[in-house]
Amino acid sequence: MIRFPRTGRTFCRVFAAVAVVAVLASACGDDDGDAADVTSTTAAESTSSTTTAPTTTAPIPETGQALGDLQLNVVQFGDEGYVEIINTGSDPITLAGVYICEFPDYADLGDVADVATLESGATTQIAADVLGGLSIDSGEAALYDGDDFGSADAMLSYVQWGTGDHQRSSVAAEAGLWPSVDDFVTPDPAFGAIESGGFAADPESWS
Repeated sequence: MIRFPRTGRTFCRVFAAVAVVAVLASACGDDDGDAADVTSTTAAESTSSTTTAPTTTAPIPETGQALGDLQLNVVQFGDEGYVEIINTGSDPITLAGVYICEFPDYADLGDVADVATLESGATTQIAADVLGGLSIDSGEAALYDGDDFGSADAMLSYVQWGTGDHQRSSVAAEAGLWPSVDDFVTPDPAFGAIESGGFAADPESWS
């Protein structure tokens, strides 16, 4: 064991006290530093959490096609006959999904028309054999948006000739596209066709 003189022991006690104070001061400094770090981190976290994301504007949907502008225009009878459809509107119309029907036959115009899109004022002809033939004696033709043939909301245009009360005539009457199931057009055998004159829903306009 090493012994120190009294003065040496006194110096050691003083030195030890100073050392303790220094350690405590150092510890307090660390605590202050940690507190500063915590504060700055909290502030950073608070700033990042309150950042507002930029707002976005949803695109405006495109205007739908005016399918009501598709109208039956001409029915040509016989083996070389056809039903002519006209776009009476000012914009092109895509034909896929539009159906033509002469009960019980029907077809998607996208599959049987000679064009995919019907321009303003243009016509397309659907051959008679697509519809099971077009007899001058009696028949009907109807255009639909889709294949729900019993829906008045889906029907676009209609005509019946020779006799009344065809399968789709009640749907046409409900849709306001034909006066009644009893109204029909009487074709002129010498002419071999009927034409709407632009007013397909009026039997009197067909000649």
